Amino acid sequence: MTIHHPLCRENREFRLARFCPAQDESEDDRGSRISLELRPLSMNDKPPYIALSYVWGSSTRMTNIEVNGEPFPVGPNLCAALKQLGRDQGSSWIWVDSICIDQANVEEKSWQVNEMSQIYSSAEQVYMWLGRAADGSDEVMDLISRVDPRMLQLGPLPRDENTKSRITDCIAKRSASSETGKDLHRDIVDSGDGNRVDGEMGDKDSVARIGDFLLEVKRNMGLYGRDDPIILKIEQLLQREYWKRIWMVQEVALTRVATIVCGRKMVALELFDAAFSAVWHALTLTSLKLRKHPFAWTYTCLYEPIRCISVRRQRRLGKSVLLGDILLDRNRPLQQSQYVATDPRDIVFGILGVISDSAELNVCANYNKSTAEVYVSVTRSLIRSGDQDPKFLTYYLGQCNPSNSSPDLPSWALNFRKLGWSEVECWPFSDLGTFKASKGSLQPPYGANNDLDDFSILRLRGCLVDVVTEVMEPTGWYKSLHKSAKISKDVTVELRSLARLINRVAALIWGMETPVILRGRDDGGFEYLGDAYVPGIMYGEYMKTQPPEGDFELH
Repeated sequence: MTIHHPLCRENREFRLARFCPAQDESEDDRGSRISLELRPLSMNDKPPYIALSYVWGSSTRMTNIEVNGEPFPVGPNLCAALKQLGRDQGSSWIWVDSICIDQANVEEKSWQVNEMSQIYSSAEQVYMWLGRAADGSDEVMDLISRVDPRMLQLGPLPRDENTKSRITDCIAKRSASSETGKDLHRDIVDSGDGNRVDGEMGDKDSVARIGDFLLEVKRNMGLYGRDDPIILKIEQLLQREYWKRIWMVQEVALTRVATIVCGRKMVALELFDAAFSAVWHALTLTSLKLRKHPFAWTYTCLYEPIRCISVRRQRRLGKSVLLGDILLDRNRPLQQSQYVATDPRDIVFGILGVISDSAELNVCANYNKSTAEVYVSVTRSLIRSGDQDPKFLTYYLGQCNPSNSSPDLPSWALNFRKLGWSEVECWPFSDLGTFKASKGSLQPPYGANNDLDDFSILRLRGCLVDVVTEVMEPTGWYKSLHKSAKISKDVTVELRSLARLINRVAALIWGMETPVILRGRDDGGFEYLGDAYVPGIMYGEYMKTQPPEGDFELH
């Protein structure tokens, strides 16, 4: 029997599932047996449903559930999520990608993935399944649930130093009053500290109210001690694989209502976010030495980099989200990979529904393409979109780290499988944003010099500087960035002879702020080795000599 009957694309069909409880199943047993009805429905009819966001996990230990009366293999993590959903939402329609999409049908899979933005934004809510309860997760979820819902109504907390100082004084006075038994709330308000804060909050909000509230949050969360074991449990929850999963960026960012589920505990995403914000402000607005407090590392290195939450905030503020902003985020902690996906192509495809520059990049989900074709196409589009319109400049060649390259990728292409600081050996000089080596020269319009048959070749306009004769160890602050290059005194080598050079060469690429180092290939063209600091040409000095320009074919 066929589980996945063909869908009608013209009718915007997709599949939804719902639980089929056994007639003799008790309330306590609900969810223990998983049997689903899978049915095609039209998005035009706007059916109510819940979407599940989860980690696929390993495919080595599969468990059979029942779908339309037939055995259907699912991973252990999904099996656990479905059992919990069966207890909480037994009668609801649900959307689960691995079940509702025919994964063996490449055409359907590509089409449905391109519809992800509509699927998740139309869901009544998304269940963010973090996994089974473990490592004190129940205690953390209970702790977060205790955060006063008033935090959701406070709105943006003050950022100016004057207001922060006043709130800090308020908290200090309030802390002292707990020892004397004196209620200073009225005294603070009457003394003028309770004035409304610069219109950032509602008319009824005051410094005294915020100070009282944040002090209460700090006490209730029990984070006074620097060796509190609850902080370790929070860190373990934030280090779960779910937060690295690429798909969750758009799944969470697009939904109207999101609920975090871990084991049998649930908490609204807004309250989860408010809890961390409240604790962070409670700590930063006190006299604690914040850098030494363990929650400072927890918040800045584990919580702040969670992209689904920050992208959700951006979209709710009406701000555009670019592909490069998500995939090329450098604000990641050491030894933490940036994104994971079962299919490496999904590191790109998994965010297409949430970005605003997919049309400019001319990228859509197509599982007929190989991983290399996807990565090369996206890298080329990122480079070209920035060349043509600065507002889309999120990536340039200098950011490419050749050490991350793969045998199936050219030297200039981004290897999206190896993102994150753990893979970066050095910072490119171009990240400093202070150099102007090519002195404002721009690449010609796209297509004018890029009509090549080989998709792995990138042709860029620029000029030769010279052959590299020596590589020097950098000193001072350069040491954390890159190695410096020394060029020979003879700078008269003509561009046409470069293809025959075996040594590395320094070149300027139009539109790049720093020189690049290339290695000539025996069969012509060059391999990209990275950017460099070359004394005497970093601020456009070499461009004053009006060097002959030409095209570099990068392999």
